[in-house]
Amino acid sequence: MMIIFLVLLVVFLVYVFKQPQHVLPTGQSTRPDALEILRERYARGEIDADEYNIRRRELEKY
Repeated sequence: MMIIFLVLLVVFLVYVFKQPQHVLPTGQSTRPDALEILRERYARGEIDADEYNIRRRELEKY
């Protein structure tokens, strides 16, 4: 009976600690960065080329 409990405990712990994290292996977050959001907005036509370039230059300063 004790062996079954230990096996279940180990399985549970492996399951809990192997859950996917919200961080990529490179350490980057899965959340898009500001430049990616800007590119997507430009691609969807939400902003024009001038607005895109102004904001891109501002973001690249940092």
